[in-house]
Amino acid sequence: MRLISFFLVLLAFEIHGQNRIPDDLERLNLQRERKIAEVNRIYLRELEELKVRYTKEGDLEMANKILAVISSFELKEEDETWYLKVTKWRWESGGVLTLRSNGKATHTLWKYPGKWEKQDDGSIRLESNTANAFRVVFEDGVGKVTALRTGSKTIITPLSE
Repeated sequence: MRLISFFLVLLAFEIHGQNRIPDDLERLNLQRERKIAEVNRIYLRELEELKVRYTKEGDLEMANKILAVISSFELKEEDETWYLKVTKWRWESGGVLTLRSNGKATHTLWKYPGKWEKQDDGSIRLESNTANAFRVVFEDGVGKVTALRTGSKTIITPLSE
């Protein structure tokens, strides 16, 4: 449904002679997608808790109904990886990080580009131009950054321009 809405908006811009979506609209769509994904995760977590409660109470009929709702509700991969759509991040300890779709990473304080890669657990591994490596875990709309060598921590937040 979200995809259909997005394409209808895109079509409206094409009809009115505009060939690109304004940055403000893209940012608004991204914020909406993140909030929907957050609500979906909370919904599924609470459904799981209900299923466990009904199972413990011995109400297997109700537990099976909850299980059917869980099974019919698909949390899509793009909901889990909303952060991959954001290209620019404000680094809390200074500068702006840009993640490009080709795996390149640049930072306003780095002399040369680094690289990034999505990991199986949903985090990303980020390597700077000085071979410093970081693990970034995305949660609650921010990236929690840990330097692998030193263990120091910071956060990155989506850049709103």
